[in-house]
Amino acid sequence: MKTGIQNIRIAMAGLLVLCLLTGLLFTSCKKELEQPREEEEETVQAPDSIEDLIAYFHSQWGILLVAPGYEAQVLDYLSARPASQINQYVLSVNSTLGETVTFTFTLRTVPQEEIFLVSNEPVFVESGEEKGVNFKVYKNAECPEKENQNKETGKWVNLPQIDPVTEAASHRSVVEEKYTRCVYNKNENNKCTEFLKKVGTTTYNDKLDGAGRTVKTEDYLRYRCN
Repeated sequence: MKTGIQNIRIAMAGLLVLCLLTGLLFTSCKKELEQPREEEEETVQAPDSIEDLIAYFHSQWGILLVAPGYEAQVLDYLSARPASQINQYVLSVNSTLGETVTFTFTLRTVPQEEIFLVSNEPVFVESGEEKGVNFKVYKNAECPEKENQNKETGKWVNLPQIDPVTEAASHRSVVEEKYTRCVYNKNENNKCTEFLKKVGTTTYNDKLDGAGRTVKTEDYLRYRCN
């Protein structure tokens, strides 16, 4: 009889422990579920580099490349004024140095693929071109109020051959300030302009992999909308 009672007591004790463990587990899970979730990082979607790119301007060429069907929209968006000659317009914008400059240009309609290729060719600012302007115009895009591009330090890149003037053998670009690029907006009437501006410094070194001395520095340029 005692053995039966002992067995019952052991079973009840085991059930009690199980209940306590279950209660603790439930409470732990409940607390876990009640913990506020951290906000997910906002995903920044850029406008399509071809389909949404509708214009490109290079002041040294004096030509505004525009995608077919967007000529009137782009001219109105840029507040470009007709010049005295046919198919020429006047545009006032801020230069790389932040000065207001005025250009006379010719409009040329080309496919978006061609605008993409031309606008992504390497741009080298020669002496005296600081007052020039390079920019892209996107549809379905807007310039957000906060920066979405962080500071960064690139790797040393060895040049194909040593520069005969500066004796530079490698270079590295450093983004020294946060900046903003256009983001996608489903409204096609919204447009955003990215200007080629300074974001940091490019350093040239006289040894491979930056193992020597600095022989030259220049502005590091990237497209930005702020």
